[in-house]
This record gives sequence, C-alpha cells and structure tokens, in this order.
Amino acid sequence: RGSDAARLMLVGRLHERRSRYPESIAALRAALDVRREIGDRSGIAQCLAYIGLTLMRQGGFDEAMRHFEESKALWTAIGDRAGVAALLHNTGLLHILQGRYDDALRAIGDSMDIRRETGGLEGLANSLNTIGIIHLERGRGEDALASFRECLDTYRRLGDREGVAYALLNSGNALSSLGRQAEALRSFQESLSACRDLGDRANAASCLAGIGNVHYDRGQEQEAVSAYEESLAINREIGHRPHTATLLENLGGVHSRAGRFEEALRTYGEALALCRQVEDGAETVRCLLGLAETGLRQGRFEEAHAHLVDANGVLGKVDAPGLRAACADAAGRAYLGLGQPAEAASRHREALEAGRRLEDPGLVARSLARLAALDALGGRVKDALAGIDAALAEAARLPETSPEIRVALAECEARVRAAEGDTAKAREVAEHALAIPGVRGLAAPLEALMRDLS
Repeated sequence: RGSDAARLMLVGRLHERRSRYPESIAALRAALDVRREIGDRSGIAQCLAYIGLTLMRQGGFDEAMRHFEESKALWTAIGDRAGVAALLHNTGLLHILQGRYDDALRAIGDSMDIRRETGGLEGLANSLNTIGIIHLERGRGEDALASFRECLDTYRRLGDREGVAYALLNSGNALSSLGRQAEALRSFQESLSACRDLGDRANAASCLAGIGNVHYDRGQEQEAVSAYEESLAINREIGHRPHTATLLENLGGVHSRAGRFEEALRTYGEALALCRQVEDGAETVRCLLGLAETGLRQGRFEEAHAHLVDANGVLGKVDAPGLRAACADAAGRAYLGLGQPAEAASRHREALEAGRRLEDPGLVARSLARLAALDALGGRVKDALAGIDAALAEAARLPETSPEIRVALAECEARVRAAEGDTAKAREVAEHALAIPGVRGLAAPLEALMRDLS
C-alpha cells in the first residue's frame, strides 16, 4: 500500500508541475486516503502540503490554508523541522497572494531560521525568492532584484533548472518595475525558453505576461496584446484563476489607453468579479483603479471617485504602498475634475511623498508635474515653472519612460507654459504628446487644452 501511495503522490506532483490542477488534486487525495489507512503521518503531512499548494494555485485560499495548518501540525508533532520550514514557506506564499505582506515576512523569516539551522540550501533559495516577491509587491524594486539575483546564483550552484527559470522570471519583474525594460525582456525570454523546455506551462504563462508588460510600457500595443492573450489562454486552460484575473486586468489597461473604453470596462469588470471570487485584495484594487482611470479618461469624475472609494476600502486590508500611491494620484485628478483643487493637491502631495519613500522616479515626476499644473491653475506661475522643471529632471532618471508618464508630463508642462504666456511652447508640447502611438485614451485633456489655446 505504501508503494501505491508513493506512485499516486508522484503522479499528482507531475500533474501539478504541468499545471493540470484537477488531475493533480485527484491523485494527491487518493494518495492521502492510502496514507491515512496505513497510518503514515509523514506521508499524510506531505499529501496535505501538496494539495494545499495546488489549491492555492487555483485560488482556493481558505481551503489551502486549512491543508497547510493540518500539515504543519503533523510535522510539528513528528518533530520534522524541515517539514515545518516548508509549510511556513508555503503559508508565506499564501499570505503574499492575499496581500498580507507582514504576515508573509514573519512566516518566511521563521522558515529561513529553521533552514539555516538545518543547512537546507535549496530551501534558503526558495525563501530568498519569496522575500524578493514581497519587496516587489511593496514597491522596493532594488531590494527585490538583489534577493532574486542571490536566489538565482544559489539555484545555479545547485544545478536546479526549475529554480533558475523561476528566479529569472522574477528578476525580469523586478527589472521591469525599475524601468529597465531591455534587461527585463532578456530575463523573461531566457526564463520562457527554460520553462518551455521543462514543460512548465504556468511559469511560461507568467513569462509571457511579463513580456506583455514590457511591450505595454514601451507603447507597443499589438505586441503587448499578443503576449497577454497567449498567457491568458494558458491560464484559463490550466485553471489558474488569480493569474487569469491579472491578465484580464492587463488587457483592460491596453483597451483603456487605446480609447476602447467600453471594451476596457467589460474586461475590467470580468477581472474584478474573478478577483473577488478568489479574494485577491491587491488585484481587486488594481481592477478598481483601472475602472477609475477609465472613468477619468472619459471625464466621468464622480464614477472614478466612487471606484477609488471602493479601492481605498480594500487597501485597508492590503499592504501595498505602491497601489496606495497610485490611488492617491488618481484621486487627485478626480478631485480636480470635481472642482476641488485643494483636495487634489493634498492627494498629489500624498503620492509625491510615497514616490520618494519608494524611490520611484516615475511617480515622483508625475506628482511634481500635477502639483505644478495646480500651481499654474492658481496663478502661481513661478512655483509652477520650478515644479515642472523638477518633474522633467526626475523623469530623466528613468531608463525608459512609459506613454502614461510622457503624456502626463506633457499635459502638465503645456498647462504651465500656457500660464506663463508661452502659447507656442504649450502647443508644441501638446502636439508632440498627441503624436505618441497608442495613447488615444489619454488624449482628452490635451485635446481640450489645444482647443483652449486656439
């Protein structure tokens, strides 16, 4: 009977590695039944842990946690510290997916302490990778990249091809967050090739999503859509609901920026419903923020504000300072549209402070530019000119500048130049921004300014 359980366990793990989650759970539960019959507590703990991981990848977070807790209790009773460390690590991963980063850090830290004592080099590499993910979710791109690169070096020393592929994927995400898109693209492509060789469809889909993000930030709409849709098809096929929601949200952003607002709203709505099903707080905020941005681009300021109120309600349960700052930036524009410039300035100062804490030059540049435009609106032309110069200098620190940042800076600079009385310069800046490919959805404020200048 023990050999039957071992065979079923192997089958279950092979299905999981190939992202065949229902088949994986069926085999693992059959193995669990055998382990229970023969009283193999260590085997029971292993089965529970692997079932929990598979449930987590499908978005069944509560059920996954119950399996992890039962497994951890068994490992503790047996006295297997390596098993306890593995379960603490898995619990940390689950906390990350739910946006509970402090809880995740505690769990991963406890896991690392045990692994250092027991000399588990592979486990330490896993922990470094997960800590990098936490830094990335908190907007600390440089810290994330350092963790991923240490993790990558460790996996290479171990000869762990799967670990190397995963560390390359996450290094790409960190590089992309820092605006180093050429390096990010190389890292994603190297990881994608390895994942395909290994038959790892889930991480191959994540590589494609990362490649789509690079193209999106470069304004390459068709390439972004192609990568996103290929990733989305894989995630739907393997039943990975959290990543399916993320891909839908990404596609919503493409449609919104291109001015396909109805399609954007439909796609964001589908993503939001899925996020709420799997209780993914951070991705729920991203969807609500996307809906708010789409409303702002249409001049529907009350609708945008309502979405941001909903997002702030979720942010109270999610430790995501980068998302909080993005919501503050959007709220500032919503308040300005509602005729409340003092509230708008307060939100943009909040975003500016966050950008400086997070060392995010793109966010700092946008916030300085928006505050400069508010100074221009209030007749404080000298302050406005100083502010827009500071914003442009901050943007120059970025290796590559996304279309959103370029259009936002152009709009604000054009308003400041117009307030200064330099209509020709204002028109030149606005026309240059309107010529950027794929920004039809961002153009309304600039087009309105051009009409005013006429």
